[in-house]
Amino acid sequence: YCMYTARGIILKREDFRERDERVFLYTKEFGKMSVVAKGTKRIEAKLRGNLDIFNFVDIIFVEGNNFFILTGIDTRERFQDIVKDPYIYGAAVSCARSIADIFEENQRDRNLFNFFRKTLKKLHECAQAEDPGLHAWLIQKKFQMTILENQGYSMNAEKILPDYTKKFSKNSLILLEMLRGAKYSSVRLSRRELWDIEKAFTDIFEYIFRYRFSSWIPIT
Repeated sequence: YCMYTARGIILKREDFRERDERVFLYTKEFGKMSVVAKGTKRIEAKLRGNLDIFNFVDIIFVEGNNFFILTGIDTRERFQDIVKDPYIYGAAVSCARSIADIFEENQRDRNLFNFFRKTLKKLHECAQAEDPGLHAWLIQKKFQMTILENQGYSMNAEKILPDYTKKFSKNSLILLEMLRGAKYSSVRLSRRELWDIEKAFTDIFEYIFRYRFSSWIPIT
């Protein structure tokens, strides 16, 4: 058997046969890929402890008859604070699902890989913020804008959904500019304005990718 190595982030796990799991990762070397982790449904399984979602890992795998088989795994970094807040966790799951559901396997993009890792690190760190839910929501919007740009779409909502985004307030447009990197001292948005932005992102992703994430805004 040929043996391969990769460095990646665990996106999700699925039941596979009676005792095994199929693990989906986004890797630096191969893009999105999946491996079968044999016997990991058993509590005493050796590989089990390193397979938490969002773990940044080094893996060793071989070719099986139909799937790659995981033979070794070592965790380089755990973003464990993500699971401590439901809003942070929801934002992280949304980012991971975007990659898992939108991208095909073997589409390698090291810049996107590095940005995904930095996004998880920021979500991990924002658990200590004064308003972690709002911080997580802003980080998620920035990630979604990056996905759009990665796929060849500028986040110009007026062009993609002109009828809907005419409703955006001046402050909503300022926030989008800030997410692009523009410098403003601050901006204040109402709950209605947050919902308008969230609805626009949801509609854009469904329109372009036929992919719908669960809409949410932080409770403020």
